[in-house]
Amino acid sequence: MIRIITIIALFLIVEVNFAQNIKATYSAELNETIFNPDSIPNADYALMVAKMNWSSEMAIKEIKIIVISDNNTYQVYSENPNYLQVSERIYDFAQGLITDGKFIHTQLGKNRSYYVPNDLDFVRQVETTNINWIITDSSKVINGKEAVLAIPKLKNIKNEYAKKVPKECWFFPEVKFQGGPTAYATLPGLIAELNTDIVNLKLEKIEYGEFEFKEFNIHNLKVKTHNEYEKYYKELKENHTPKDFR
Repeated sequence: MIRIITIIALFLIVEVNFAQNIKATYSAELNETIFNPDSIPNADYALMVAKMNWSSEMAIKEIKIIVISDNNTYQVYSENPNYLQVSERIYDFAQGLITDGKFIHTQLGKNRSYYVPNDLDFVRQVETTNINWIITDSSKVINGKEAVLAIPKLKNIKNEYAKKVPKECWFFPEVKFQGGPTAYATLPGLIAELNTDIVNLKLEKIEYGEFEFKEFNIHNLKVKTHNEYEKYYKELKENHTPKDFR
């Protein structure tokens, strides 16, 4: 009888978790120098470049990357520390290295992710199906759970910025929520670790509950596909006015 009650209790706990949203918190660290001193023609700028790199590294270490998922939608955004060590603008820049703007909104059922910007006019849309995940036999324990290594295979490099594409990631098959700190978190389980050319992201904690998503109404936004977005800003840079507005 005790065993039956225990099984029922465990079943109810699992059901409660699936009925709720999940919130995953990640830490981040840079794996490359953002501003290369060799690209600065004037040596007098060396100190300024060093300070910019230090500020960026500090901001990346201090922000927390948050993922909220209900298995239909997930969002990726950042939270700044309570006490800012550098300017808020630097924290926005650090966040943009991961989310390419204010936040990422992914509609899993429609296979689309949207990069919502801080300042620019348009939301950039990408297709999550542009990546095929190759799930390997490699595994390791992360935060007490078994994680499996997955390697992404990009279908078309013209449909995404290369530095936004994960190089590899580890995910939890037992945590049945899709989500992670990327626009391509479509693996059968929550992402625990993820590496790109720019940053490494590691899961710190998981919470279950009713977590609110940031407001996202596609009908109130100006959305462009990645190729449309690239074309628009390329023409803007070259001609100061895109062809659509001349």
